[in-house]
Amino acid sequence: MMQWLGLATKWLTLVYCLGLALGLTVAEVVGERSRLTGILIYGPITFWLLPLAFLVPLVLLFARQMLWAPVFSVIFVLFCFGDFHCGQSRPSGGLPMISVLSNNVGQNNKQTFVPFAEKMLPDVIAIQESNYAAAMYRQAYPDWNVAGKGQFIVFSKETIFKWDFLEQPRWRGYPVAARFEMEIRGTRFALYNVHLPTPRGDLTKFSVREMAMDVLDPLAKKKTKGQKTDFSDSIVGRVGLVESLVEEILKDPLPTIVVGDFNMPDVGYAYGKMRAQFTDAFAECGWGYGYTFPGFTRNPLSFFKPWLRLDYAFCDEAWRPLECVVEPDRPSQHRAVFARFELLKK
Repeated sequence: MMQWLGLATKWLTLVYCLGLALGLTVAEVVGERSRLTGILIYGPITFWLLPLAFLVPLVLLFARQMLWAPVFSVIFVLFCFGDFHCGQSRPSGGLPMISVLSNNVGQNNKQTFVPFAEKMLPDVIAIQESNYAAAMYRQAYPDWNVAGKGQFIVFSKETIFKWDFLEQPRWRGYPVAARFEMEIRGTRFALYNVHLPTPRGDLTKFSVREMAMDVLDPLAKKKTKGQKTDFSDSIVGRVGLVESLVEEILKDPLPTIVVGDFNMPDVGYAYGKMRAQFTDAFAECGWGYGYTFPGFTRNPLSFFKPWLRLDYAFCDEAWRPLECVVEPDRPSQHRAVFARFELLKK
């Protein structure tokens, strides 16, 4: 009997490891383009380790020689798939530098990023979902230059020469980014302030039938009673939105920094599109997971802490990231991101 239990435990362990490897690979490649993988990449990474609560006791009792498998699985999920970063701040090469703080201030639970800003002392602050509050910020920061367009506001110690919505792409008629043109030591540069739409509602609206269709054909555009589902219009549409945004920003002739709330995790298809063209400051010189969302949660799978990195600071090849820090502790929906960049070429 013990021999059979030991054999069964070994097979269960191997099946779990193979399934885990396959699932993580599919989630990384397919990402937001499937509802199933979309739910998985937006959830806490500890979800992938839940089967171990049943498997580890069996291994300890009947197949201790297989203990390496769950240990390796935990390490792989938490540090590889979970994208744990071991970067550190870099010394400046004496070139022009600019520091930027970005924060989505919507649903902030009456919490402010100001203490973090006072600690980090950024040169530029970019905020999203500010509800057309440029006038309020001009009063709060009278010594700064403040420019606002819709929900996008930037206030800076440097002169802001131009600012406007990015005409394309748009999401259901609304702009998803604004471009601000500034100057550093006589060199003009462009700062893009971005807020992409959240997929939260679409990921939570599903039926068993649609979930099965996602598994059988994850990249297909499903139809229900002759009409496209919200999934096809919204989830898949967001992938095209990121692709179009990248294309538009790459047309800019100026050195470029892109910050904001992208509403995409740092695994999956959409993030891969951004990372292929721009440098992620936190991935280069940040430490830890860099989670920015949600600042307050009762989710036990995340140990009641944030579990998603949705807010980013990117730059093009004209810049080199020197530092990137995520606000350590604030119970707002989004935590602020601070990044410092060095201008390599004009």
